[in-house]
Amino acid sequence: MLPRTSKTSTDGSDQSVSRSSTHSKSLDSSEELSQSHSSSLSSPGIEARQSTTGSVSSARSSVTDSPGFHQLTSLEFSLKTIGKLVDLEGLAEGPLEVINAIDCAQQEEELPFLPTAGEVCLSISVNGIKICSGVQRGVIERIPLYMVERLVTYEEGIAGNTILAIKTVLHKSGMDDDYIIYVFQCPSKEVGQRISNVFSHILSDVISFPV
Repeated sequence: MLPRTSKTSTDGSDQSVSRSSTHSKSLDSSEELSQSHSSSLSSPGIEARQSTTGSVSSARSSVTDSPGFHQLTSLEFSLKTIGKLVDLEGLAEGPLEVINAIDCAQQEEELPFLPTAGEVCLSISVNGIKICSGVQRGVIERIPLYMVERLVTYEEGIAGNTILAIKTVLHKSGMDDDYIIYVFQCPSKEVGQRISNVFSHILSDVISFPV
Protein backbone atom coordinates (compact mmCIF):
# COMPACT_ATOMS: atom_id res chain seq x y z
CA MET A 1 0.00 0.00 0.00
CA LEU A 2 1.08 3.60 -0.51
CA PRO A 3 2.10 5.57 2.63
CA ARG A 4 -0.56 7.76 4.29
CA THR A 5 -0.87 10.96 6.30
CA SER A 6 -3.71 13.50 6.71
CA LYS A 7 -4.88 16.77 5.15
CA THR A 8 -7.39 19.51 5.88
CA SER A 9 -8.29 21.80 2.97
CA THR A 10 -6.99 23.84 0.01
CA ASP A 11 -7.92 27.44 -0.69
CA GLY A 12 -7.67 29.44 -3.84
CA SER A 13 -4.56 31.51 -4.11
CA ASP A 14 -2.35 32.80 -6.88
CA GLN A 15 -2.56 33.29 -10.61
CA SER A 16 -3.42 30.05 -12.34
CA VAL A 17 -4.41 28.18 -9.20
CA SER A 18 -8.16 27.78 -8.69
CA ARG A 19 -10.02 29.29 -5.75
CA SER A 20 -12.06 26.15 -5.20
CA SER A 21 -11.94 24.61 -1.74
CA THR A 22 -10.75 21.04 -1.22
CA HIS A 23 -11.56 19.24 2.04
CA SER A 24 -9.24 16.29 2.65
CA LYS A 25 -9.39 13.82 5.47
CA SER A 26 -6.17 11.95 4.73
CA LEU A 27 -3.39 11.58 2.21
CA ASP A 28 -0.32 9.57 1.44
CA SER A 29 3.24 10.81 1.28
CA SER A 30 6.06 11.93 -1.00
CA GLU A 31 7.95 14.58 -3.27
CA GLU A 32 7.89 18.37 -3.48
CA LEU A 33 5.68 19.96 -6.08
CA SER A 34 5.12 23.55 -6.90
CA GLN A 35 2.82 25.50 -9.15
CA SER A 36 3.17 25.40 -12.90
CA HIS A 37 1.46 26.87 -15.96
CA SER A 38 -1.36 24.73 -17.21
CA SER A 39 -2.40 23.25 -20.50
CA SER A 40 -5.30 20.99 -21.07
CA LEU A 41 -5.81 17.97 -23.26
CA SER A 42 -9.27 16.52 -22.96
CA SER A 43 -11.04 13.62 -24.60
CA PRO A 44 -13.42 13.25 -26.33
CA GLY A 45 -13.10 16.35 -28.50
CA ILE A 46 -9.41 16.43 -27.69
CA GLU A 47 -8.33 20.01 -27.20
CA ALA A 48 -4.74 21.06 -26.48
CA ARG A 49 -3.14 24.26 -25.26
CA GLN A 50 0.66 24.42 -25.34
CA SER A 51 2.47 24.78 -22.02
CA THR A 52 4.55 22.94 -19.45
CA THR A 53 1.53 21.12 -18.06
CA GLY A 54 -0.49 18.45 -19.80
CA SER A 55 -3.87 17.14 -18.74
CA VAL A 56 -6.11 14.41 -20.08
CA SER A 57 -9.67 14.12 -18.85
CA SER A 58 -12.05 11.23 -19.47
CA ALA A 59 -15.76 11.24 -20.16
CA ARG A 60 -16.67 8.43 -17.78
CA SER A 61 -20.19 8.00 -19.17
CA SER A 62 -18.73 7.16 -22.59
CA VAL A 63 -16.49 4.34 -21.35
CA THR A 64 -17.83 0.85 -21.87
CA ASP A 65 -16.74 -2.66 -20.97
CA SER A 66 -17.02 -4.29 -24.39
CA PRO A 67 -14.79 -7.42 -24.61
CA GLY A 68 -13.27 -6.11 -27.84
CA PHE A 69 -11.45 -3.41 -25.91
CA HIS A 70 -9.06 -5.99 -24.47
CA GLN A 71 -7.34 -6.14 -27.86
CA LEU A 72 -6.23 -2.51 -27.58
CA THR A 73 -2.89 -1.22 -26.31
CA SER A 74 -1.44 -1.81 -22.85
CA LEU A 75 1.86 -0.16 -21.95
CA GLU A 76 4.02 -0.08 -18.82
CA PHE A 77 6.12 2.71 -17.30
CA SER A 78 8.59 2.78 -14.39
CA LEU A 79 7.87 5.63 -11.96
CA LYS A 80 8.73 6.66 -8.40
CA THR A 81 5.88 6.88 -5.92
CA ILE A 82 5.25 10.25 -4.30
CA GLY A 83 2.00 9.28 -2.61
CA LYS A 84 -1.71 9.92 -2.83
CA LEU A 85 -4.31 12.32 -1.48
CA VAL A 86 -7.45 10.51 -0.40
CA ASP A 87 -10.99 11.36 0.69
CA LEU A 88 -10.93 14.71 -1.08
CA GLU A 89 -14.33 16.38 -1.39
CA GLY A 90 -15.54 19.32 -3.46
CA LEU A 91 -12.54 19.28 -5.80
CA ALA A 92 -13.34 21.35 -8.90
CA GLU A 93 -12.53 20.06 -12.36
CA GLY A 94 -9.41 21.13 -14.21
CA PRO A 95 -5.65 20.45 -14.03
CA LEU A 96 -4.88 23.49 -11.89
CA GLU A 97 -7.13 22.24 -9.10
CA VAL A 98 -5.18 18.98 -9.06
CA ILE A 99 -1.84 20.82 -8.91
CA ASN A 100 -3.20 23.15 -6.25
CA ALA A 101 -4.31 20.26 -4.03
CA ILE A 102 -0.87 18.65 -4.27
CA ASP A 103 0.97 21.93 -3.72
CA CYS A 104 -1.08 22.80 -0.64
CA ALA A 105 -0.43 19.36 0.86
CA GLN A 106 3.30 19.90 0.45
CA GLN A 107 3.19 23.44 1.77
CA GLU A 108 1.59 22.04 4.92
CA GLU A 109 4.33 19.39 5.09
CA GLU A 110 1.78 16.64 4.75
CA LEU A 111 3.29 15.42 1.49
CA PRO A 112 7.09 14.88 1.42
CA PHE A 113 9.26 16.73 -1.05
CA LEU A 114 10.96 13.61 -2.43
CA PRO A 115 9.71 10.13 -3.28
CA THR A 116 9.79 7.92 -0.19
CA ALA A 117 9.24 4.57 -1.89
CA GLY A 118 11.00 2.63 -4.61
CA GLU A 119 10.04 2.37 -8.24
CA VAL A 120 6.65 1.07 -9.28
CA CYS A 121 5.38 -0.18 -12.61
CA LEU A 122 2.37 1.71 -13.93
CA SER A 123 0.40 -0.12 -16.60
CA ILE A 124 -2.20 1.69 -18.74
CA SER A 125 -4.77 -0.21 -20.78
CA VAL A 126 -8.44 -0.11 -21.75
CA ASN A 127 -9.16 -1.81 -18.44
CA GLY A 128 -7.73 1.15 -16.56
CA ILE A 129 -4.52 1.75 -14.63
CA LYS A 130 -2.64 -0.88 -12.64
CA ILE A 131 0.16 -0.04 -10.20
CA CYS A 132 2.57 -2.87 -9.35
CA SER A 133 5.71 -3.12 -7.22
CA GLY A 134 8.82 -2.57 -9.29
CA VAL A 135 10.60 -5.86 -8.60
CA GLN A 136 8.09 -8.57 -7.74
CA ARG A 137 5.29 -6.97 -9.76
CA GLY A 138 2.76 -7.51 -7.01
CA VAL A 139 -0.39 -5.48 -7.63
CA ILE A 140 -0.62 -2.42 -5.34
CA GLU A 141 -3.62 -0.65 -6.86
CA ARG A 142 -6.12 -1.23 -9.67
CA ILE A 143 -8.00 1.79 -11.01
CA PRO A 144 -10.84 1.05 -13.47
CA LEU A 145 -10.84 3.35 -16.48
CA TYR A 146 -14.28 4.77 -15.69
CA MET A 147 -12.97 6.03 -12.33
CA VAL A 148 -10.10 8.03 -13.87
CA GLU A 149 -11.38 11.58 -14.18
CA ARG A 150 -8.14 13.30 -15.15
CA LEU A 151 -4.45 12.64 -15.74
CA VAL A 152 -2.09 15.60 -15.29
CA THR A 153 1.64 15.87 -16.02
CA TYR A 154 3.65 18.96 -15.11
CA GLU A 155 7.11 20.17 -14.10
CA GLU A 156 7.40 21.24 -10.49
CA GLY A 157 9.21 24.51 -9.99
CA ILE A 158 11.97 23.63 -7.51
CA ALA A 159 13.93 20.70 -8.93
CA GLY A 160 12.22 20.68 -12.32
CA ASN A 161 11.03 17.09 -11.92
CA THR A 162 8.16 15.89 -14.08
CA ILE A 163 5.16 14.97 -11.95
CA LEU A 164 2.31 12.66 -12.93
CA ALA A 165 -0.99 13.04 -11.07
CA ILE A 166 -3.96 10.71 -11.59
CA LYS A 167 -7.28 12.02 -10.30
CA THR A 168 -9.98 9.41 -9.68
CA VAL A 169 -13.58 9.86 -8.58
CA LEU A 170 -16.00 7.76 -6.55
CA HIS A 171 -19.63 8.77 -7.00
CA LYS A 172 -21.82 8.55 -3.90
CA SER A 173 -25.58 8.75 -4.24
CA GLY A 174 -26.98 11.92 -2.68
CA MET A 175 -23.56 13.02 -1.43
CA ASP A 176 -20.50 14.87 -2.70
CA ASP A 177 -18.15 12.80 -4.83
CA ASP A 178 -14.96 11.53 -3.23
CA TYR A 179 -11.68 12.03 -5.08
CA ILE A 180 -8.25 10.42 -4.85
CA ILE A 181 -5.13 11.88 -6.44
CA TYR A 182 -2.22 9.49 -7.05
CA VAL A 183 1.11 11.30 -7.41
CA PHE A 184 4.28 10.00 -9.08
CA GLN A 185 7.63 11.32 -10.27
CA CYS A 186 8.51 10.49 -13.87
CA PRO A 187 12.13 9.70 -14.83
CA SER A 188 11.98 12.36 -17.56
CA LYS A 189 9.74 14.91 -19.24
CA GLU A 190 9.50 12.61 -22.26
CA VAL A 191 8.11 9.75 -20.16
CA GLY A 192 5.46 12.07 -18.73
CA GLN A 193 4.44 13.16 -22.21
CA ARG A 194 4.37 9.56 -23.39
CA ILE A 195 2.05 8.54 -20.55
CA SER A 196 -0.33 11.41 -21.37
CA ASN A 197 -0.33 10.48 -25.05
CA VAL A 198 -0.96 6.78 -24.39
CA PHE A 199 -3.83 7.55 -22.02
CA SER A 200 -5.34 9.99 -24.52
CA HIS A 201 -5.16 7.42 -27.34
CA ILE A 202 -6.74 4.73 -25.16
CA LEU A 203 -9.60 7.05 -24.26
CA SER A 204 -10.13 7.91 -27.91
CA ASP A 205 -10.15 4.23 -28.88
CA VAL A 206 -12.57 3.30 -26.10
CA ILE A 207 -14.96 6.14 -26.83
CA SER A 208 -14.97 5.52 -30.60
CA PHE A 209 -15.16 1.71 -30.32
CA PRO A 210 -18.47 0.41 -31.78
CA VAL A 211 -20.81 -0.94 -29.09
